[in-house]
Amino acid sequence: MTDKTANPSTSLMHVSVAPHVRRAESVQTIMISVIIALVPAFAGSLYYFGVRSLFLVCASILGTVGAEWLINAALKKPHTIKDASALITGVLLAFTLPPDLSPWMATLGGVFAIGVVKTAFGGLGNNFLNPALAGRAFLTVSYPAAMTHWSAPLNGTLSGFPWNIEGLTSATPLAYFKHAALSGNFRPLVFKNALANLFWGNCGGSIGETSALLLVLGACFLWYKRIIGFSIPVLFIGTVFVGFWVTN
Repeated sequence: MTDKTANPSTSLMHVSVAPHVRRAESVQTIMISVIIALVPAFAGSLYYFGVRSLFLVCASILGTVGAEWLINAALKKPHTIKDASALITGVLLAFTLPPDLSPWMATLGGVFAIGVVKTAFGGLGNNFLNPALAGRAFLTVSYPAAMTHWSAPLNGTLSGFPWNIEGLTSATPLAYFKHAALSGNFRPLVFKNALANLFWGNCGGSIGETSALLLVLGACFLWYKRIIGFSIPVLFIGTVFVGFWVTN
């Protein structure tokens, strides 16, 4: 939009949709930084859950990138897959999925994330929900049994937990301690050992969320690159902690 004034030296005012970047960073370079930050968590998923993590990530990326390419081609719009935003959506969606989920479900979730939540509302910067989390919510509603089955890591049984099984059917390992505390069977030593496993990632859960350490490493990289700030993640985690403490 041009400022039509009498002054010929008036500069142009550029109007654009979000995301608004005030540095010499493109969407593509920011997304690449996010991909680098996710590498530790992905490596951890391969260590704890094996090659099935790779299958889920590839299947999810196939759904997100493929859906974005096909939709842009059908609508005769410029292809936007080069900005890597669809790639990031696929990786993040896969990280929220249980390791035993069928790869085709991951692909379906990726198609929903891009086709329904992202491109239907105008693409990057216009979606009103996080596409990856919306894709996970869609899969949870559509396939609740598959989305709530948590397998133990492949590198052994869940050391530090008072069981010897091949998989978990509870929501998270913390659910055990909640019920143990309510029933009076809580054992502090077991809890101490389990906290270490939760920190390192040696526990059941979604493939990209079990290791707090690896996620913090990725966050530190993004803080170092100034891709994210410090206040929003801390306030978000703090709000969740306070809400959980108040309601339990």
